[in-house]
Amino acid sequence: MVERQDKPVMDSFQDWAASHQSKPVVNRAEFLKVRDDVLTMLSNNLSVRNIWAFLTAEGRITYGLSSFNRDVSRLMKKGDAVPLPSPVKPSPAAIDRPPSPLPATPPAAPPAPTNPPPTPRPKPTRFHKPDDPKKEDYV
Repeated sequence: MVERQDKPVMDSFQDWAASHQSKPVVNRAEFLKVRDDVLTMLSNNLSVRNIWAFLTAEGRITYGLSSFNRDVSRLMKKGDAVPLPSPVKPSPAAIDRPPSPLPATPPAAPPAPTNPPPTPRPKPTRFHKPDDPKKEDYV
């Protein structure tokens, strides 16, 4: 029979669970710790591979590139993606100006080509073997 320790059962269970975490849970926890740093690096136009190499070298993540790519893709899909630079706003003078009128007539069609298209090559005639062949015709 196994002797019970003085620890309560739930404390023992929590210790056991902490040491037996599944690998995806640990990987996800590591990624969530560095998520803000990843977003910052992505906004500075660093590649995902370089970010992974840097974080692995620092010991901040311990899993592979393919899993890291998956986590970054999920991060981007959730809408936490790196904000794009804001578009250039037009000057107030450009906004006050009325739009230019459209031409009344549509533009003329381009002129027809002066050279007619080349005629297609005729199909070659098939070889017909005569009923009475002559040797001289084939030599």
